[in-house]
Amino acid sequence: MTQQVIRSLCIRLFLPLLLIPISWGAPALAWDSVGHRLSAAVALEFMKPETAAKLINILRARPRYQQDFINQIPGYIDRDNEEQMTQWLLGQAAARGLPDGERARHNRSSWHYTDGA
Repeated sequence: MTQQVIRSLCIRLFLPLLLIPISWGAPALAWDSVGHRLSAAVALEFMKPETAAKLINILRARPRYQQDFINQIPGYIDRDNEEQMTQWLLGQAAARGLPDGERARHNRSSWHYTDGA
C-alpha cells in the first residue's frame, strides 16, 4: 500500500473513533435565544391580536418589566411601532425565560417539543 492510501484509511477509519470520546464531553445544545425568538415570532403570526395584547399585559405586570424588557430594547426597534414592539417583547420573553426562582413553579415540560433525542 502506498502512504497516501494508508493515510486515507487512517483518516476515514480512526479519526471518527477519536472524535467519539470528545463528543461525550460536549454539552448538548438546545435552542438558543435565536431559536426561542423565532418560535415566538411564528406563534405571533398565528395569534389573534387580542391574545398578543393579553400577553403584553402579562409582561407589563412583571416587577422587572422595565429592567428586563424596556431597558433592553435595541436601537433598531421603533418603539412607536406597536407590531415591532409586540414581536420584540414576546421574543425577549421567549429568549430570556423565567428567573430561576420561578422556573419550577411554571414548568410545563409537555409544552416543549421533543424530537426523541
